[in-house]
Amino acid sequence: MIDAVTAALFLATAAAAIMAIRGSLPLLLVPGAAVAQALTVGALSLAAAASLRAYDRLLARLPGRQLLWLVPLTDLALAFAALSLPLALPGWLGDHEFWKDVTGIPPTPFTRLVTLMFGLIGLQVAYVFARLLARYLADPRSWHAGPRDNLTSLVFASGLVVLACVLLYGQAHRPQNIVYMQGWYALGAGGRPADAFRAFAEVVERYPDSGFADAALYRMARIEADDLGHPAEAVSHLRQLLARWPDSSLADDALEDLGELSLGPLKDPAAAEKSFAELRRRFPRSYLCERATLGHARALARLARAADATRLLDDLERAPHRTRIVTEDEDGAPRVQATEAALAEVRAGLGK
Repeated sequence: MIDAVTAALFLATAAAAIMAIRGSLPLLLVPGAAVAQALTVGALSLAAAASLRAYDRLLARLPGRQLLWLVPLTDLALAFAALSLPLALPGWLGDHEFWKDVTGIPPTPFTRLVTLMFGLIGLQVAYVFARLLARYLADPRSWHAGPRDNLTSLVFASGLVVLACVLLYGQAHRPQNIVYMQGWYALGAGGRPADAFRAFAEVVERYPDSGFADAALYRMARIEADDLGHPAEAVSHLRQLLARWPDSSLADDALEDLGELSLGPLKDPAAAEKSFAELRRRFPRSYLCERATLGHARALARLARAADATRLLDDLERAPHRTRIVTEDEDGAPRVQATEAALAEVRAGLGK
């Protein structure tokens, strides 16, 4: 129990520090994201405690040096599979938006949350290895080993390196993945939206059948709108995304952005009303439903249909809904607002 609590404190502190650096701490106010983070930390902490207990029980049967590689390697494989399979399963079953809707957060914060979870696996394995190394060095008898033990240790060490290389190569050797990551880095850490735009455009043009093409086109639209100040071009990219990949996991995000751009800089409330209505019709379970309903009401008010707008807001207030609305700024950092507060703001603006 003490090992699990110690691991949980270490992982929770590391996660909070990483989220603070990335500007993602507001996600802890979102129930779905907070629960996902807590479950990940809890599961990895229990796995760390189990690994340490397994080391103590197996030490009487296997040399300590061999266990020093075997236990972390097994822990890494099990933890990676335990996180990867639940994340991938809904997509295999055709529901690509399941986890995004469950957590209730936009694409960029969601991507950062998932990468943080996988990063915590690396930190947990490092924590387990450090604890095991301390136990190994504290027991001088486990230092002495014959040639066979040295060979076994070398095999396990090589297996760990090979596993890491296979996982990295499985993703990095694909040129579309490399180009997409170059765009992601240029947009995020590099602060070079023009370079990012070119990289994403290359993914769309050269690798339209890759799993990143729709995401790249969506990023192009966001760059046009947020960084380059070209809302009309952004709308064109979003419509292209919906036409080419109607079942994309970003289709609801594209419709939401279409509505906001039409209602805002393009001043086309009729187009905005159409986009918001389509989002609500096609994706009734989407994490964007509350935002789409509020946007739909604003568009109806601009079209002099205040009664319809009020009815939408009343329906939203009465029906079960998410307690938090999450948006993202130009840097991908999340912004969290209580749904009731957002609803009150829109209702107050209907008469203006």
